[in-house]
Amino acid sequence: MRVLGIETGGTAVGAAVVTEDAVLAEAWLGAEQQHCRELVSLIDWCLGKAGMGPEGIEGLAVSLGPGSFTGLRIGLATAKALSLATGVPVVGVPSLEAVAAAAGPFPGPICAAVWSRPGEVYAALLAAGDGEDEWEYLLPTSALDPAVLAARLAQYGEEVLVTGEAARAVVEAAASAGALLKLASPVNRRLTASQVAYLGLRKLAAGRRDDPFRLQPLYLRPPGITRQKG
Repeated sequence: MRVLGIETGGTAVGAAVVTEDAVLAEAWLGAEQQHCRELVSLIDWCLGKAGMGPEGIEGLAVSLGPGSFTGLRIGLATAKALSLATGVPVVGVPSLEAVAAAAGPFPGPICAAVWSRPGEVYAALLAAGDGEDEWEYLLPTSALDPAVLAARLAQYGEEVLVTGEAARAVVEAAASAGALLKLASPVNRRLTASQVAYLGLRKLAAGRRDDPFRLQPLYLRPPGITRQKG
C-alpha cells in the first residue's frame, strides 16, 4: 500500500510517501507559517520522486495535533480535499502518538512533548498497546508547564522515556521533581510526515478509516484570535 502522509502541526511542514517497507520520498520545510502554503508543492515533489501521480495514492494519513492552529487546519483541509477528489481513504493520526512511535521500542512509558505557547508544552504519557498502531494513554493529552508535567511523571516508579521537540525542557524541569526520565536520541525526537504515514498505513491495513467530512483537528484550547460576537 502506498500512503501519503501530511504533517503541518509541528515545527516542520512535511509530506511523505511510504510503503510497508520503505520511505519512497519525503520533503519538509521549517514551519514558519508561510511555509504551510508550500504544502501542495511538497506533496507534488514527493509524488514525482515516488514515480507516481495522485492516482497512485492508496491511502492518506494526516496529523491531527495538538499543534499549530493554522497549520493543522491547512493539513486537514488538504487531506480532505485529496480524499474527496480521489476516493482514497483517509485516517487521522494524533501527533503525540506519532512522536512516541518515532522514539522506537521502549519497555516502559513514553512521554511525548511538543511546544505549545511559550513556557508550556502539549504532552501525553503513553504505553504501547496490543496492536502496532495502538497506544494506552496513562496521562491524557494536556497543555502543561514542563515543571508540572515533570512532577506528574515523578509519580511513576519506573523510568520514563521523554521524546519530542520539547523533551529536553521536560527533562531539565525534572531535576527537582525526582522523576526517573530518559531523554530520547535527537534523531528520534522529530515529528515527521513519514512517521504519520506509517501509523496511518497500519490503521488502514487494519481496515480503519475516517469520514473526511467529520475529521477534525485536536485542539486543546481555542485559537489565540477569535471572532467577536456582534
